[in-house]
Amino acid sequence: MQSTVFKKAKLATAVAMATGAIFLAGCEENKTTTEDSDRFEVIQQKVLNTSVFGIVQDTNGNPVRNARISIGGINTRTDESGAYRLKDVPVTGFGQNIVNGEVIAGATGTPLTISISSATGYLPATVQVTPVAGSTLVQTATAEGGSESGNDKDSLVAIIIQNGVAVSAGLTVVPKIDAAVEGVLRDRTTGLEIPNAIVALEFLGVNGVEQQQQQNDNDGDNDGTGYGSLTFQAVTNDQGLFEFPALPADSDFEIIVQSWNTEDLGFQGDGMLGKTSISDADIATTPEVAKQHIGDVMVDPIYSNDLVSPFTTKVDGVVSATASRGMLNDDLDGTQGIVVHFNEPMAKIIDDNSVYIVDKMNDALVDIQSITLSEDATYLTVTTAAPIGMGIDFDIYLNKVDFEDGSENTLAHQSQPEEFLGKPTPAYTYDESLASIESYTIKLKTYEPPLTQSGAVTNLTQIAEDPAGTQFTLLRGLNKNFASVDYTSDDVEQLNSNEDGNTGERLRALAAATLNEAPIAGQDAPDDVLTDSARIHFDVAEAEIYTITIRSQRGADRIVNIDLVDNDAGDLADNGTDEAAFKVDADFGNTTVAMILREVEENDVVTITSINGLGMSVATASLTLVDTVAPTTVLQNSYGYKSENTNGVAGLAYGQGGELSDIIADSNLGTPLLNLTPRLLVPQDPTTGIALPVGDIWNSLTNGIKQEENNAGLMVDWVNTTSNIPSDIVVYDETAFTNWNAGARRIGIAFSEDVTLSGNPALPVGADFNAFMAQNNVVQNDQSNRISVTDLISFQTSDVLAAANNHDGDVIDFTGVIADATANASTADDNARVVIKDRMPAMATKATYTGEAIIVEFNEPVSLREGADFTLRGISSSITVDISEATATANQNTTTVTIPFTDENWYSALSVNQLFNRQVSTDDDATELSVLVYDDVADAPLAAQRLSAQDVTWTTWDGGDNEVKTPAIVIESALPELQVNIATAGFENARELGFTVTYTSNHRINLNQLLPGLADQAKTRKLTAAQVAQAFRLTGTAQISGSETPANNSGAPSGAVLSSDGKTLMVRINTNGVGLANSDSFSTVRNFGSAYDNSAFIGANDLSQQIP
Repeated sequence: MQSTVFKKAKLATAVAMATGAIFLAGCEENKTTTEDSDRFEVIQQKVLNTSVFGIVQDTNGNPVRNARISIGGINTRTDESGAYRLKDVPVTGFGQNIVNGEVIAGATGTPLTISISSATGYLPATVQVTPVAGSTLVQTATAEGGSESGNDKDSLVAIIIQNGVAVSAGLTVVPKIDAAVEGVLRDRTTGLEIPNAIVALEFLGVNGVEQQQQQNDNDGDNDGTGYGSLTFQAVTNDQGLFEFPALPADSDFEIIVQSWNTEDLGFQGDGMLGKTSISDADIATTPEVAKQHIGDVMVDPIYSNDLVSPFTTKVDGVVSATASRGMLNDDLDGTQGIVVHFNEPMAKIIDDNSVYIVDKMNDALVDIQSITLSEDATYLTVTTAAPIGMGIDFDIYLNKVDFEDGSENTLAHQSQPEEFLGKPTPAYTYDESLASIESYTIKLKTYEPPLTQSGAVTNLTQIAEDPAGTQFTLLRGLNKNFASVDYTSDDVEQLNSNEDGNTGERLRALAAATLNEAPIAGQDAPDDVLTDSARIHFDVAEAEIYTITIRSQRGADRIVNIDLVDNDAGDLADNGTDEAAFKVDADFGNTTVAMILREVEENDVVTITSINGLGMSVATASLTLVDTVAPTTVLQNSYGYKSENTNGVAGLAYGQGGELSDIIADSNLGTPLLNLTPRLLVPQDPTTGIALPVGDIWNSLTNGIKQEENNAGLMVDWVNTTSNIPSDIVVYDETAFTNWNAGARRIGIAFSEDVTLSGNPALPVGADFNAFMAQNNVVQNDQSNRISVTDLISFQTSDVLAAANNHDGDVIDFTGVIADATANASTADDNARVVIKDRMPAMATKATYTGEAIIVEFNEPVSLREGADFTLRGISSSITVDISEATATANQNTTTVTIPFTDENWYSALSVNQLFNRQVSTDDDATELSVLVYDDVADAPLAAQRLSAQDVTWTTWDGGDNEVKTPAIVIESALPELQVNIATAGFENARELGFTVTYTSNHRINLNQLLPGLADQAKTRKLTAAQVAQAFRLTGTAQISGSETPANNSGAPSGAVLSSDGKTLMVRINTNGVGLANSDSFSTVRNFGSAYDNSAFIGANDLSQQIP
């Protein structure tokens, strides 16, 4: 067949492979094969050999004839169509995929490598393919004049194998060597031609031609076409011209120039570079022209530039290169010369100002005798004028401006590798900026022989408080219990006995409450109060190291937990173990070391052992830690008191919370309050201390209510105390209160820790307080309820109510009479005091209703507030009186409260029949009784002591918990029976100018009952003519004029005036000049009522007046 030139764009479709597979079967003698030189057909091979098929073409699609094809020792050549077949090629690698002598469909064998040695003028190639069993292979190639169906004589015939193996190598493209390239090489920096340069073209691959096998197997499946690593070379002439006369056509090349940088290769002159398709290619050959000129090729010179700074590699005589400060051996003291080695020669510019040596321990400059740079400039010898003392830290400063290599790179630690020539480089060199120079610093230390003699530390002392002071200045000023051993800590830290584990929490709560009450800006409360910290000081001895151990009172080892007060004192090791180690820093400029020991207890023994340089224990010093804090009072049990503003304290446990003293005076700031509340009214058994149930608190009071004989002759309470009375209210009367004694009571005062008592505290004048005793580790309250462990001093008072009322603001001071378990006695600085606070709401002793007012007498001064409530409760109805501003102002700091008639006219709703109906007796002369609830009345503050009012009422004292029932007193009505006297003037026969009638009552007159809607007139005390005409009536000839301008010049208009006391009403009647006649009568239209009692009235007919 004749060859023809194929279009490259069509070449990809000229070969179709249904599969790139090999078909192969087991050996069998029977096989059917027909073939000739151009056509062949293989039907069902049964041997483990195969035939390999393929086509070889050039880059233009022309068949390559007579090319030698080989696999190992099996050879053949391509025919006129470029096709070939290698017979009996053994295939391996199927292994267990052969069953009954046949290969399982889809199995793959070991890849085969095909060598293609092309005819003269073509580039050789290799093809690698993988056998695949059990598929159908169809391969066609269109030749000149042939049909693309592949069914004519000039086509490569289809090969169809069923259940066998055949191999198709597909289409392999080999470029023809018939391209030529020339160009000119130039220096990009000068633009000049480069003569005598070696230019190389590295073959990268066939350009843009698709073939069945990937070039160089880029997809990694081991099937690919390879062309080897080919390089073509040329030498430029004097004009920089280079020529390549024979290159593979349609191929991509990379340009490389010996001794020149081609990474950023450039072209000038519009040369023919060809169209590359392979990464990194610079040009592509094009055989369509006789010679392809690629123009000027621009390359860059290659420079050698040292940019690495020099560094030191070692210092002679240093024991360890990895130390942060190099230790010289015992033969070197500086006078022998300190030799510093560099990794490369230094420039010989070193002089007397190039090197300095500083004694860091004495802050002194060391005299240098000589500075010598070696002949080869790779090491420096610095010799001191005098020996450097033993154990001295010293720094060698190399002035960087005088230490450079040949490329002017400055000596620098930052460029130093970890190793040089297999050995570690110094870790004791540093780059430093000094005041006037940039220094390469070498830190060294002279040898110091081990210390063999040592003594014990001296002056080992426990310090109770940080000598530097405290950040909690306000707290510490108020109470020495807030002394701290570490003023830098956010906690108060101290060593304080904490037997029950509550001491720290008690003091923390006291601190928080103190700063919450105090108006001091910038004072924060401590995060905590730690009671297991101790501070020790000691003077160091001549020891190499010290070990610290701590043992409990029973001899058990404790974990050592130490903080150095001054971190510059030295280094701690093994902290957090049962034996810590401490080494004094040679630079520490003090002989006294301060440490904070944490998680220790009183009576722990601290032992400091001095260790010499040979690791031998040579001396010890010991100290027994003691509790350094005396007891103080803490937040007291509120005995049920809770402020509505702060929510107070829940529970009734002694000492488990409370309030601080109000800011009465500086002396009392931060002093806990001892609240005396109604909870203390519960009587206690004087022997056992157990109190009655809280629900029985008022029994002794209510048992004393006045009694009278009833109709059955039995003595009973004279008042109904149950009807319309809420369950949380208890009723008593004047007689009951007069005869009541609140009774004796023991009261506990809480302390920070276990206490002992050596005498009585300082007491308020006249205080009935006695029988003081210490009660530590109390675990139940007076109701036998379990509480947190508490430490108390309790005392007895014969009348807790009197104690509260008489000693509000007084102080109980335990200074000098208490101590803790370790005999720390409280001083004035410990503020072991409490301020008594009357949280006992006032109790009414008598209540009376007079008509003009409700008058209530109290057992102590009270102050009314605007809006406070009083409630009158009858058997079935109630009214509430809201206190006005005027009434509140008039009732301040008084024991007698008067709620007047004028207070917002609340009497208009008062009915004695409905409210004062609790009397048991049915006698007409029986006292009318009601119940007055006064739970909104607050104690008056004592101005002299400036205790701020807390609104301690029966409603608020316990935060509304109603822990104790609220007392209410029986109120008696002293209101007389309503009586009215009438006087007339001018009420006579033939009278024409009108008349007057005057009503005088022993009650205030209720105008609203005379005429509904006249309630407001009680304030103006006047009625108009029209109102008189409606409220009164005249029967007979004349009529009452309701006009303000009467007719017939009959005189002044009708009207009425109420006296200022509300008890006299004078009424003037105008009759419009019509005379009166005998038998005319005058009366009110409605009943005449009392303003004191809307159930009391006199009928209109009973007050009628008639002319005789």
